[in-house]
Amino acid sequence: AAVKAAALGAKVVAMSDINGFVYDPKGLDIPLVDRLSEEKGEYSLEYLKHYPNAKFVNNPKEMWGMPCDIALPCATQNEIDIEDAKKLKAGGCYMLVEGANMPTTVEAIRYCNENGILFAPGKASNAGGVAVSGLEMSQNAMHLSWTYQEVDQKLEQIMKDIFRKCHETATKYGKPTNLALGANIAGFIKVYDAMLQEGVI
Repeated sequence: AAVKAAALGAKVVAMSDINGFVYDPKGLDIPLVDRLSEEKGEYSLEYLKHYPNAKFVNNPKEMWGMPCDIALPCATQNEIDIEDAKKLKAGGCYMLVEGANMPTTVEAIRYCNENGILFAPGKASNAGGVAVSGLEMSQNAMHLSWTYQEVDQKLEQIMKDIFRKCHETATKYGKPTNLALGANIAGFIKVYDAMLQEGVI
């Protein structure tokens, strides 16, 4: 997520691993983090050897109290609870995008929806892995070999379509900023339509 965010022009200011998290308001060196992670499996303590002015905190939960615009929880289930959501709001966060399976508690999701933090549910925002698996199956079935750039372009369009469908559905049902509602209803309708076509109902 950090590599993609940086590639799209974002300034990644904090990342965590098993030791804690590293924070730098000027932005982290993402290629270095990527290399350290590949070589050592962790990076937060090693990162300080290269950037001693960066801040290290040994409690990963405290990362959600750092000022940010967008939060991307990409690790464990129930990673962000309501207290973390309140800290994010206080720190200026206006968007929480799930990059893992259910990293946000129900109470935190409700808080986001009621307090102006746009919440993107993992069932939509974390669909990239499944989408690329589908693209790989398509390549195999058609005996094709797409380049990384071709796969990335197709994935980008898939993710844009997912967002558009979630937003359009949420708007149709009177909740334009509730992307989770849009994702749930759009998903239900898609399954319902498929069941009708197959004669199941």
